[in-house]
Amino acid sequence: MNTLEPDFPWPVGTWMEGLGQHLIFPWPVWALEVRMTSKERVPESFSPFLEELSAASEVLNVASDELGKPIPALNDFLKNLNLGIATWVKFEGGEDDLANTYWQNSIGYSRVKGKWGIVISKEIGNLADPDHGDYEAWHFHEAPRSLRIKAIDKLPELLATLVQETQQTITKIKAKSERTNELTKALQAINPKKK
Repeated sequence: MNTLEPDFPWPVGTWMEGLGQHLIFPWPVWALEVRMTSKERVPESFSPFLEELSAASEVLNVASDELGKPIPALNDFLKNLNLGIATWVKFEGGEDDLANTYWQNSIGYSRVKGKWGIVISKEIGNLADPDHGDYEAWHFHEAPRSLRIKAIDKLPELLATLVQETQQTITKIKAKSERTNELTKALQAINPKKK
């Protein structure tokens, strides 16, 4: 058995011993440069790109924060309304008839990790069994940036849909209340002592 040595490369499938564990690498380890931790090890030709990338990442993070700025205030407003009505609007998706699969990304107002708020979901599944697809949801600020950028345009539509869903829920509750009131009156007629 070969043991962990300080120099690269190790051949494919080399067994190494380290920290009491045996590891096998199924890929060419020489493709990895694990010890590259300082700028001195980066080739000079990469430096301009790394500097540009560093500057661009700062601008990207500021722009991303600006994009989601209204979300906390909107979450607080909706929380105070105590609606408790989950609502979703799809912002992209599709189907593959040959593979019999579908995918969709949505923005919604729902409970994720025990907390209500504006959320983004990603779903992939089989058209023959849509109830058992792969589903993932995040609060807006925790969602992948690429999804946040696409989802934000659907925020007005989400709010309009939330209004519709709330009005429909009110209508349903009123209809159910009338039925429960009729039941209460019928029970009181049978047993007049309990009013």
